[in-house]
Amino acid sequence: MPSHLPTRIIGAVTAVFLLASLAPGAIAQPCTDYAAIYPYPAPLLGGIIGSGAPEDVALSGKWAYVAGSAGLQLFEITDPENPVHLGTADVSLTCIVAEGTLVYGLDYEGSLLVIDFAEPTAPQVSQHMLYFGLFGGGLAKAGDNLYVSLIGTFEGIFLVVDVSEPAAPAEIGRLFAGRGVDIAVAGSAAYLVLTNYEYPHSYLRVVDISDPT
Repeated sequence: MPSHLPTRIIGAVTAVFLLASLAPGAIAQPCTDYAAIYPYPAPLLGGIIGSGAPEDVALSGKWAYVAGSAGLQLFEITDPENPVHLGTADVSLTCIVAEGTLVYGLDYEGSLLVIDFAEPTAPQVSQHMLYFGLFGGGLAKAGDNLYVSLIGTFEGIFLVVDVSEPAAPAEIGRLFAGRGVDIAVAGSAAYLVLTNYEYPHSYLRVVDISDPT
């Protein structure tokens, strides 16, 4: 059995991607033959194998951004049967959200990174420390605000960051809400999925964000 078996299937309205763990530095290449070898319940439109182990994916228009151990990779998905790798930013991110050519991501050291892919082959990266010693657990965007979960082994913090000026993010609120490993925002509420290493359970916490401050 091949050592480069798929590790994650990511579905979307416009495209389906097949991502695999490869050695860092491996070259992206077509993988349409996997459809015949490994049948899936849903039709496989197309795919491409990227470098490294994937952590997260975000879609924006014709772009798909994939964060992983080999950096943040940009793919054009105009033709779902033939996604094209356009560029890579040399950053290590745990979770991302995208808006146009801008990608917001959290790293392993408590920082928010803003990556501008206006020039895909030469992305611009800015780094902003939020809370040293914690790493990215979850990230969501609504309006001009980012909703951030940073976590450690036992602790976690929930932050609201104003990114109306992407080059100068500003924290406007924080709450010690627990180890949030994912976030979703709807209306005036943020929904955090929490886990705990010490106790074998997880739970949902709802945070009122009608007044982020």
